[in-house]
Amino acid sequence: GSELDAFVTPQLGQKFLRNVRRLDEAQATLHALVARSPSLAQNLATQQQVAESDALSSCIVQPFQRMCRYSLLFKEIVKKTDESHRDYKALVSVKKKFDGISEATNQVKESAELADRVKQLYSMFGDVAPPAAAAASTRTE
Repeated sequence: GSELDAFVTPQLGQKFLRNVRRLDEAQATLHALVARSPSLAQNLATQQQVAESDALSSCIVQPFQRMCRYSLLFKEIVKKTDESHRDYKALVSVKKKFDGISEATNQVKESAELADRVKQLYSMFGDVAPPAAAAASTRTE
């Protein structure tokens, strides 16, 4: 209870969000490597057929999805824990922390998607450059 509460700190959330902001960069790097390396592309294609999914790309995303699932997990744990249990308050605290991380993650993702949509709209007009705020990446630290 309290050990986990002490582990889930604002710093953990900040580190996690820093990595969320770099997720697109990691996926773009993977795609660039695949484009430059026919043997890597072939190996990944073989892996996809065996796994019936984009396994490597899934591995990049999985930690972020898992972190957001902790909020749901602790919601259920708190629901099934008696309020008189010695760890109840710590569990509620941990749940709130993971709720905050999940909410911040969703906000980062939504901001990045909005910035991408704005860039796409501006690209439809050719020479018209997007405003500096839209052109700046929302994925920077």
